[in-house]
Amino acid sequence: DGENPVIRQRFGDENQAIYDFQGAEEAATDKFPGAYKKELPNSHRFGQAIADMADPLGLKPYPHGLQGRGPKKLLASGSPAGQQTIFLFDGNSAAKVLDAYGALLLDTFTDQELREDTFTATAVGQIHRPPDEDKDQKFPHHIGHYWPAYDPEITKLDPQPKTFMQYVSAGHGKSEGLHETYAMVEKIAEGFLRLTDFAGGGKALARRKHSHRHILELLANSGAIREQYQDLVVLFTVKGEIPTKETWTNHWRGVVQSIATLLASSQMTDEAQDFLAWNDRPDASAVPTDANRSRNNILRYSKNGREVSIRVGSIHSVKGQTHTATLALETFWQGRKGRHNLELLLPWLTKEKHGWDSAAGVHQKDRLKLHYVAMTRPTHLLCLAMKQDVLKDEEMCAIRKNGWQLLEVQPDGSTVLLWP
Repeated sequence: DGENPVIRQRFGDENQAIYDFQGAEEAATDKFPGAYKKELPNSHRFGQAIADMADPLGLKPYPHGLQGRGPKKLLASGSPAGQQTIFLFDGNSAAKVLDAYGALLLDTFTDQELREDTFTATAVGQIHRPPDEDKDQKFPHHIGHYWPAYDPEITKLDPQPKTFMQYVSAGHGKSEGLHETYAMVEKIAEGFLRLTDFAGGGKALARRKHSHRHILELLANSGAIREQYQDLVVLFTVKGEIPTKETWTNHWRGVVQSIATLLASSQMTDEAQDFLAWNDRPDASAVPTDANRSRNNILRYSKNGREVSIRVGSIHSVKGQTHTATLALETFWQGRKGRHNLELLLPWLTKEKHGWDSAAGVHQKDRLKLHYVAMTRPTHLLCLAMKQDVLKDEEMCAIRKNGWQLLEVQPDGSTVLLWP
């Protein structure tokens, strides 16, 4: 702002900086958080039980520990949280871990809680793709070892709609599934960028990771048009005002065309007019034809007439999200002498270690960050799945003292509680 003084504030959690797993690298200069910082150790997502379990995995622990100031709503039982649980499995029971998790969910939450819009149960792992060489597999290597139907390519099946309204419809469906508005906001922005591709003589706009932010930058000096774009996004996403054929034809189509014309600095072509035609039906050609494929990687567990849905995916896919319950699955990545991720984090789970130092190595740093992210997603129930043979008696004792319940998963999916 010229020579006038400015104040810059940056907010974030360096313990959750896992963007490097998307192929990006940490900034070499002007690193976050910088020389002057104020720590905010309070989380209003979960209570103290989950805070105490996740805190040791933070690279730079807070002086007085992570403070759990949530959740906002107690369980029907009156408790602020369920029983945090570690599922122990072997080669014969790994494929039943998700069933055991589903049973615990049904035991922890009432039917009413399961039906609430905010209820989300997830199961995540650091590695969700199988290795290129099967001979190098370390069981369990990836999420598919727990659920063979899991499809790591599911994100590539996100359709590229043929009309703007199909983008709106696709975004609405994704937001409903995620219980988050950002999916629809991004899909609408993608629709605008796709529309500019059809501009006559206009420049092709480069694509960025955050399409909505990109459009706001392009419209930064556009006044009324920028306001029109923001109003459209708010009405479609936050207020849920989805156009009908009549309102689209008589109003919204013209608004969308005006915004896109300014973005492209050019008039729309006949192809653009086709893209603006009314059609809010999903693009059937983009839907997988295999009827047995779980389109959204959602496992549905049922028992005694009750059912719960579990979203399965990578840890990276759930960064920034809030879940009611989360299960972190053991996987294998850059292990030392065949040891797995949670196995290598065992000293932090027993609280023998706290935080990270360079002696632990860069791979352990990344491993800690990823699993810190996983363990700080849930509001009410945190679970881990670990190989049974890695825990010795003294480690079991330490883990139980830290508040964990240990359940041994049987080949039929039932569980046995391990007492001291």
